[in-house]
Amino acid sequence: MRISLIAGDFQAPYHDPRAFELLMRIGEELQPDDLAINGDFVDWRVMSDHFPIRGERPDLAMTLRDELLTQRGLLIEMVQRIKPKRKKFTCGNHEWRLYRALSKQQNVLDLLQIPSIAEKLSVESILGLTELGFECAGEYPNGMWLFEGKPHDRNVWIEHGYFTRKNSGYMATALLTERMTNVVVGHGERLAIKWKRAVGGRHFFGAEQGNLSILAEPAGKGIYSTVPHTAPEFLDHQQGFLVLYTDRFGNFYPVPVAIFDGRTVFNGKEYEV
Repeated sequence: MRISLIAGDFQAPYHDPRAFELLMRIGEELQPDDLAINGDFVDWRVMSDHFPIRGERPDLAMTLRDELLTQRGLLIEMVQRIKPKRKKFTCGNHEWRLYRALSKQQNVLDLLQIPSIAEKLSVESILGLTELGFECAGEYPNGMWLFEGKPHDRNVWIEHGYFTRKNSGYMATALLTERMTNVVVGHGERLAIKWKRAVGGRHFFGAEQGNLSILAEPAGKGIYSTVPHTAPEFLDHQQGFLVLYTDRFGNFYPVPVAIFDGRTVFNGKEYEV
């Protein structure tokens, strides 16, 4: 049996430390074959055009250097504690903030035409992903296959996503229809599984992997300055991640792991931070 651990929307350093620790504890016990980080691992708020820190939360105001130190530390901790055999990383719209910020100055764009400079200013280089052994999908919104050498109808396509739907499961359903294979998507920060049975005894799933970021009151209040993010209790977000089992016949068994206030249940065991 092959075990894959898939998580995304950390938005570090605005991740929830309790949710992150639950991911670590379960990951340590699973020792998965695959670890996939599916977009928006970073926040990079200082490069955002939309969500400045508001005055009532000076405790959350961080420099880019502060963010990078936290983000690199979390990546190193994940690799050291979970010890996955294979590691994958897709970029989300938050990682795209880097390219958008760099593209605003023509002289910077000119510098990016020099391959060595472009490489140094890439997400892979800034986060140290290559040194940590991550295979990267490239620029957002690129996705990637979870497994190497498998036919597409017996594989799992992972992408962060660039659209949202009103209710949980709707994004997974839409992407499953568009990609016509098994899919895992983030971006909407919801947790859901969708199954599709097709003619010929074929089964496909679509999954939304949840998030590991700050969610509710009081932690999420005062972070954003746009509606509806100013009232996080209005957002239909769900903390969690996905464990995917693949049996020896190639069948997939996705298991969503929901997190509530630093607590979860997995494989018949309670976890609490």
